[in-house]
Amino acid sequence: MGEIGRYNNRQNDVISVKQYGDHQKVTYHSSILRKGYEDDWRANSNVVSVPRSKKGSVNDEKLENNISRARSKIQEYGYCNDWTYFVTLTIDANKFDRYDLNAFRDALHNFLHNLNRRRTADRKIVYLLVPEFHKDGAVHMHGLMSGLDEKDLIVNQHGYLDWKAYADRFGFISLDKVREKEKAVNYILKYVNKDLAVRSSELGAHLYYCSKGLKKAELLFRDNARWTSSWDYEHPKGYCKIKMLGASEDYSEYLCPV
Repeated sequence: MGEIGRYNNRQNDVISVKQYGDHQKVTYHSSILRKGYEDDWRANSNVVSVPRSKKGSVNDEKLENNISRARSKIQEYGYCNDWTYFVTLTIDANKFDRYDLNAFRDALHNFLHNLNRRRTADRKIVYLLVPEFHKDGAVHMHGLMSGLDEKDLIVNQHGYLDWKAYADRFGFISLDKVREKEKAVNYILKYVNKDLAVRSSELGAHLYYCSKGLKKAELLFRDNARWTSSWDYEHPKGYCKIKMLGASEDYSEYLCPV
């Protein structure tokens, strides 16, 4: 890229607004690629690829950037899609290796894929899942699912709503109806933390897993502008600021184009 291109491919002090279901997410960017330029591989990556120093320690800033991107995508998929159940997926050591995240991920994907092959497009099982590691390295997952037939669910001996097909293949699963989507999404976001990022990086694994074809946020506005309201989050170095507006709010009330 030529000298002029290097300096003209970015736009500074930009505000973008995206529709997240019935919410609107407002983001201030100190610098962003101009429309028409291709971003680098990091733009939509949910894989943690963390550089290490000569002593082998994780680069904290890079780690935080990966966590931030993963949390942003989880929030987007969580808000923009309809979810029926909050789920916790565990593994029975007698049925599957509790310590092999990648093998569990692949087996779970194949399990759901085979079930979906017999379903019409409007009845597909879809999911958004975040792994969690126990102190001993064993793994389980938390997340959101839709598309399960209620006739396939039972109340188990512990009083939890259970999915027998999963339980027979992998182990214990609990399901709760999603009553407030925002709370459910925020609950799984708390599992996307530094510990998960470091462990996932060491395994070459993802910070979250989701079905293909989930709905994404719609871009409503992106340009230089001034925001007149407070922010929910501000990056310590000023790279970005974020505001999530509720269903009854409209971003245009606080936005002043310049």
